[in-house]
Amino acid sequence: SGLCIMLTVSLSLMVSAGAEEAVKDDPAGPAVKQTAAEIHDSVFNLCSDGKQDEAEELLTAGLRSFPDSVELLFFKSMLRRSRWDKAVSHMVFQKIIMEKPESVEARASKFTLLLDEGADIERNFAGLAELVDKNPKNLVLLWLAAIECRELEKNQEGAEYYKRLGKHFKTGPSLFHQSYANI
Repeated sequence: SGLCIMLTVSLSLMVSAGAEEAVKDDPAGPAVKQTAAEIHDSVFNLCSDGKQDEAEELLTAGLRSFPDSVELLFFKSMLRRSRWDKAVSHMVFQKIIMEKPESVEARASKFTLLLDEGADIERNFAGLAELVDKNPKNLVLLWLAAIECRELEKNQEGAEYYKRLGKHFKTGPSLFHQSYANI
């Protein structure tokens, strides 16, 4: 379809024009000595403790060591999206789609980009919700779906997603609580 062609062209241009910069916030910083999976878990634990700023710093350092880790890229994009930073979030989503197009993260990225464009909301939200249902251990995906519910004013679904996510947090970031309270 025309939208798919436009998205493909847009992806190519965006990645070459700025997605790399969106991923590398501080290229001069030190690399980390953990695996990508360990960084992912540490970032989630920091978020769980209510330390989203520290989590984002660790994630930036982790992406210097693992710039092509789709899981870390997806976490970065979701955290930026949680702060309403759609410009960076969208560039990173596009990088994910280009890096590993058949991954759960890429599929969720496609649905999110389309939802943010206002394209076929019900169908694209249903696709995102289906990914959440089929991947119950992917808490970053669950969090992204909750954020999309906030954006789309899907309060019933959003409250359920935030409730499920909250069970995995000790404290949780203040933005999580603010969004949950306002949904």
